[in-house]
Amino acid sequence: TSLRPFSPFYHRLRPANYPTLLRLALFGGDAKTWEETILRLTSHLAAASVESPATSSSQLLANWIAYRQQCPVARRNVLRQLVAAARSRAPFAKPAARMLILASAQDALVNPRCSQVLACAWQSEIAIHPSAGHDLPLDDGRWVAQQIRRWLQE
Repeated sequence: TSLRPFSPFYHRLRPANYPTLLRLALFGGDAKTWEETILRLTSHLAAASVESPATSSSQLLANWIAYRQQCPVARRNVLRQLVAAARSRAPFAKPAARMLILASAQDALVNPRCSQVLACAWQSEIAIHPSAGHDLPLDDGRWVAQQIRRWLQE
């Protein structure tokens, strides 16, 4: 979870990813290139096994490629999303609703400190996965469900 004004832009999107994302946004690529790149940026556990055709990750990648081909995303929209993410601001005031923030210590896309700062500012509970990537439900959906169940039972 990364929001302005709680974290600087270079924490909300790690600088190491700028060239890759800009290259995709500006020059595009085929569906396989897009989806492999997105998977590599957002997943540690799934991306690690993409090379093996026998894995479910290979099937996941094939499904994502098919989805992209069925519903193409214009590069213009990718750029708009990046700009919107950079410009959007959250209120300083803590939301009225109780909140659980989930993050991963190994998130390669967004610095997990963003989630920690937000949890502190909004006095929210935070659960941090030790090894998943940015896409927590993809990498460890069971852990996400367990955290939510535990939080709801409190």
